Parts: sequence; C-alpha cells; structure tokens
Amino acid sequence: MKNYLLLIPFIFVGCAGNDNPQNEHPTQENLSSNFTIEVNSVIPTKSTMETFGGLEKSISIGELYGAESEMFGYIEDLTYDSFGRFYLLDTRQQSVHVFNKEGEFIDKLGGKGQGPGELERANSFVNYNNEILVISNGNRLELFDISEEEIAFIETKEIGLWSHSLCIADDKLFIHNTRLSSQIEPTDHEVNMIHAYSLPAFTPLFSFGSSYKSEFPMLIDRMTTGAISCNNETSTIVYAFDKIPMMHGYSTGDGSLKWKTKINDLKLSKGLVSDNDGRSTLTYQAVDENIMDMIFSPVSMQNENMLIQIQRNHTSNEDYARGEFMLSILFNSSNGEGELLEEEFPIILNVTEDRLISISEDRLIVDVFQMNDNYEADSIFN
Repeated sequence: MKNYLLLIPFIFVGCAGNDNPQNEHPTQENLSSNFTIEVNSVIPTKSTMETFGGLEKSISIGELYGAESEMFGYIEDLTYDSFGRFYLLDTRQQSVHVFNKEGEFIDKLGGKGQGPGELERANSFVNYNNEILVISNGNRLELFDISEEEIAFIETKEIGLWSHSLCIADDKLFIHNTRLSSQIEPTDHEVNMIHAYSLPAFTPLFSFGSSYKSEFPMLIDRMTTGAISCNNETSTIVYAFDKIPMMHGYSTGDGSLKWKTKINDLKLSKGLVSDNDGRSTLTYQAVDENIMDMIFSPVSMQNENMLIQIQRNHTSNEDYARGEFMLSILFNSSNGEGELLEEEFPIILNVTEDRLISISEDRLIVDVFQMNDNYEADSIFN
C-alpha cells in the first residue's frame, strides 16, 4: 500500500541577505515553513525491476568492459528522435553517443575541443521537432541536423549565456543560465535565471525566474544552481533547485509564475557565508553527518505529471551496499501538487510514448523498457 504525501504550493517569501558575515543559507525567510510535507517520513523499501509491472526490458546500452563506443564516463542526459535513435550525452568524454533502436552504436558527435561542433562544457541537450539536436556548450549552442538518416553538423550559435540545462515547449527554447554573477549590478539582489528563445530562429524573447536573493553575487550564483524541464501538456517549465528543497512552475507563454512547492525535510548542504580578512567566502556544510541528498532534474511523464527524484546517500545504513536509495515524487505540473511514492525506483532519465528509460546509479548503463499497448506513462505509480 502506498503512502501518499501531498506537495502543497505556497507563496515564497525572500530576503535580500544581511550584514552577518556568518549567515547561513538558505535562510528561514527564503524557505517559508507555512506549508510543509514530510517527504522523508517514509523510507522506501528496496525493490527490484519487478516493480515495473507491465514493462519488459528491451535493450541495455553501455558496458563496464567492452567496445570503446559503449564505455561511458558519465551519462548526464538522454534524448531520442523519430528514427528511434537514442542520444546519450557523456559529460566526461564531452561527446554524444548515438545508438539505433536495437541498441547498436551508429555514431559519435562532438568530442573535446573548441572548434565548430566540438564540445567543451556540454551538460544538456534537447531535440527540436525531430529536426535539430541542440547541445548546450558553455556560452554557445551546437546544432546538429537529425532529420535524415545521416546526422550532420549545422552551426554554432553564440548566446552569451552560460547554459546549464535546456528544454523546449511551444516552439521556444528555454535556457537555464548559471554564472548569474556576471549579470548582477551592484544594486541587484536577484536576477532572472531562465531565458526564452524563438525556434527555429533562436531569437531572444524574454527572461524570467527569480534567482536566490542575496546581497552577495557569489551566493546568488551558487544557490541558484538546478535544472529546468518542460511539460508540453500543461505548457509549464518546472525549475528544481539542487541546493534548496523547492520547485517552481512557470508558464511557457510569458514566463509568469504558476506555483511554488517546497519539499520539506530534505538533507541538503547549507551554505555558510563568512568574513575572511574582509572578503566574503562561501563554504558548504552538511546538515546531517549520516545523510546527504541530491536532487535530480524533473522528468516529464508524457502527460501532465512529472517525476522528481532525490538520491539519498545514507552513509550509516548497513542495509544498502552503497548506502544509497531513491526518493521519488510524482507531481502535477499544472499546480505543483504531488505525492511521495513508497517504493524505490531506479533513476529515470526519460519517458517516451512507449518506452521508459532508466540509468544505473554510477550513470554508466542505460536500460530501456518497452511498454505494452495498454500502458499509460504514469501507470507504474498507480
């Protein structure tokens, strides 16, 4: 039996920081406790792949020891196209490995370098209309034509923003910008962190999404790390912080705020601003010496629902060889409400109309599961 815990949207109250040289962040003012959920009050039971009733593993991609094309350093992102090809972004190798629908290697894009089509800071990519693969690469985008059987490099787009994550909805490309301190004026305490571009022209449209609020540019930069994901069913961009237990939902039409949701009682590191010979420095400190949580990017479930997962590193838990397990929360992208799922699931990278794609904890092996004809994208959670 599942234990359902509600995620309740709430009004966010921010602060602009203070002169305390040892101020802890995020502060209580930033994280209102008026509405809370105890997402870690239920410890998921260790489960097996049998949890995916109605799913059948079709292929696995990646080898611990094998061909160089199938040995990865760290798979950060995955997408697919209308030919059934899978694209895996390896951030350590700075390359995109392409596999056909049978899981056979067919191509490799990018590679470390600073030339056209080469990658240096790639950490996210998206498929636009099964025509263009858009790869974030620091302050530029690398574009590849994926509309034909032969993949070809198109061009490099200079965008002037240090992109961290991308998503596409309603013919717009949304870029989550990191290194916000470069945009901050001396009087600013917050800046917009998400930027919209028209497609396929890549014309700047509007910016939105308030960053963490502080008088210290460095703190705005570091506390606003996270990732965005688009849900086309509800025309919503979901932003999840990775150092603050919060998610924000924005409209794809104009970037207006729809909802904010707090996930209570996660064990995230806190930031400590201290004075070091007249200079402010930021360090991180664990809030629990036995637990460290890591928030992953939200994943669309091919309907209004989305999934966000938290990897809990339980260093003192002898029941798990690696001391890790996953907390999974299913939520509605239109209003931010959701529920904690009792059973543990693997890390889910993507969900297509007929497949669910997971990845191993070391992010070296991808498993693709085929859904049956009567399967709904969120049925494993019902």
